[in-house]
Amino acid sequence: MAATLPAVVLEQYEDTKQSITYYFDSIKSQATVVNKYALKSFDEIDLIKKQRLDELEHISALTLLSGMEAMLQDDYSERVIKRKKSVLSRQVRNNFKKLKIKKNCRPTLDRDIFPIWKEHLAGSDRECIIKTIECFQYRHWLAHGRYWVWKHGKIPQFYEISVLAELLEDVLPKY
Repeated sequence: MAATLPAVVLEQYEDTKQSITYYFDSIKSQATVVNKYALKSFDEIDLIKKQRLDELEHISALTLLSGMEAMLQDDYSERVIKRKKSVLSRQVRNNFKKLKIKKNCRPTLDRDIFPIWKEHLAGSDRECIIKTIECFQYRHWLAHGRYWVWKHGKIPQFYEISVLAELLEDVLPKY
């Protein structure tokens, strides 16, 4: 069985994080080796390592969020094509019909998909969708170059997003 996207991205993140940490730690232990960091202090090397790890966190989160967006878009399309009978699926098809009338057949997360899911879920499943919506604010910030100051509270951490992606994989088929 193939690994799920959250598992693959998590493994990639862990491997790369270990590699970056090992690389920068070995630079400090082999101070005689000539490299581009040879004239840097240990504090400067630690700062560069932190910057690389922070960027890894952003890149991995963006990859995971892109996969989550694909999951949601695929679920939407499947509900339209397979004409599932659930109340949620009927609402998705009604939304799709409205888009088709407008000659804009591409549903968006913010305008079409998230509102339908929020309306039909309750309890922990609804909370999963709400947290996913909050994470997509972070995705927009990452995808658009991070040129404005983040004003939506705490930036979601990669591990939080990976847990959320796994929950989302469990929530979507239930409805």
